[in-house]
Amino acid sequence: MEFLIVFDIVNAALLLWLWYITIKKYPSLPEQIPTKIDFEGKPYRFGNKKFAFVLPVMALFIFGLFIFGIQFPEKFNYPVKITQENQGRQTLIAVLGLRLLQFSASLIFLNLQDFTLRKAVNTEAKPKVNMVDILLSWLAVVLVFIIIAVVIK
Repeated sequence: MEFLIVFDIVNAALLLWLWYITIKKYPSLPEQIPTKIDFEGKPYRFGNKKFAFVLPVMALFIFGLFIFGIQFPEKFNYPVKITQENQGRQTLIAVLGLRLLQFSASLIFLNLQDFTLRKAVNTEAKPKVNMVDILLSWLAVVLVFIIIAVVIK
């Protein structure tokens, strides 16, 4: 399971990238930035530019939760009965699934932050990736790993 460290490195790099773009663009932001954006990409709430750090802080917190949770795979709620024979496989599937969910969550945060920062300075900015597509892909990751866990048992 040492190969799973690659996921941790990639997820940490995405988190660092999120902080980097926020800190880099912060000085050029206007005093009011969008804090809530609907699915059509239209802002409907605005706040002080300090709110630009809300998403990176949330992403850091979620990153910590995932790293903490992965340390205790025996506490997971598995979709199949765990036996001595399938414990290793099911743990690997669960831990890999969590790391992929963390990767997806990092991409969601990056997309939201990028869009928010661009929208703050250009009202015509569009998201690089549609949020509905990202959320559906996140759900797909969950479903795929549940199916794999049930089929492989």
